[in-house]
Amino acid sequence: MKWRMAWILKNKATDLLGPDDTPKPRHKRPVLKPPHKKRTATSPRKSRAVLDQLQKPVRIHAVPDYSDAVTSLPADVMPLYRRIAAANDREKIVPCEVRQEVSGIVRDSPRYFRDADPVGGARAKAVLNSLHGIKRAAADSQTHQRCESGWNNLVHTPLLQLVFDCEVPGTTASPTRAHIRVEPVMSATIAGDSIPYLRGSDGDSLGPACSLSVESLLASESSYAESDLSLSMMRSRGVKVDYVLALDIPEEAPLRSNISQIINNGLLPHVNQTAYLPLKESPIAVAIETKTDTSGQDPLVQLGIWTAAWYQRMYDLREQLTGPGPKPRLVSVPLIQVVGHSWHVYFACDVGTSVDIFGPIGLGSTDGLMSLYVLLSSLEAIKEWAESTFHAGMETWFLCREPTRDISQKELANC
Repeated sequence: MKWRMAWILKNKATDLLGPDDTPKPRHKRPVLKPPHKKRTATSPRKSRAVLDQLQKPVRIHAVPDYSDAVTSLPADVMPLYRRIAAANDREKIVPCEVRQEVSGIVRDSPRYFRDADPVGGARAKAVLNSLHGIKRAAADSQTHQRCESGWNNLVHTPLLQLVFDCEVPGTTASPTRAHIRVEPVMSATIAGDSIPYLRGSDGDSLGPACSLSVESLLASESSYAESDLSLSMMRSRGVKVDYVLALDIPEEAPLRSNISQIINNGLLPHVNQTAYLPLKESPIAVAIETKTDTSGQDPLVQLGIWTAAWYQRMYDLREQLTGPGPKPRLVSVPLIQVVGHSWHVYFACDVGTSVDIFGPIGLGSTDGLMSLYVLLSSLEAIKEWAESTFHAGMETWFLCREPTRDISQKELANC
């Protein structure tokens, strides 16, 4: 009876409650605040202004057509430029072993297809299947507006591994020769001994370029006054890239021995501008920065500061070898910018008073099968260039060899 009486009293009490007496929850429901006003995107010209403020300025030069490339590009990258231009013209970019499959998708043209490869059939079909998967992933990433890391994981990394992963069939590297490896470096920062400095208003060195994050550089609408550049504002987190192509050198090679000796004699044992351990003794040949096509940031700002830091590190190491004094011109380096589907390359050349960057030059894209084959051919050309010309440039630099006479004269004339 007691429990029944308690039940009746409880229900009676509930019935007696008016609409204003209904028990309320302790915590109020959170009120949604209006979204913050979107910051207006800064124009590339404004965001790139910091590159001209470096102690050794980074200058950007357009290369609108082939005639401009011939007259302005350094000689050590001209063969690579010609191969990229041929790929953009779709000359011999598709293995003939998959001609039937590709011709069922795009218009057939004899100039698209390479000569027969007696041992390349299996790899050609595997690559075609991979390209179909990458194309689907890129389309999905565009449709679903994936973030930068989503594009990197699902699109860019599988594509780069097709060209640079030595475990892919048909791309095995010999342990007795140098080869190029792709390395994700999203968390690698510029080492403290390699950060390029900004110039003050009087032209003197003022502070590290990383004292301002890339975010603040892009958001700033004002000029970079001396008061804005403080050593206490160190932000190397903003000056990173997403991938690098690094030259792995056999342990018994004289170049590897020289690099090991010189960096282990220094305070910070790293050959590049970053102390990231997977790159400790592997010189960086190419830097790659990726963005989504909705990003408001200019990837060339990060690439420019990153490359200025690499050149500075190379000169510091060379000075440890030979002491102060005149030095030969250092090898040029490609810089790859990826925005959404589109891939472009720039070429950086240290001319002594500045680092000159030429571009952009299209490499291909991930929005179609044929444009993917253009991109794949361009990346293969970059790999071969890095394993030959860049490798030779590192031997000249660290083994103190003289460059070949014909190339050095052309390079001096072009730079």
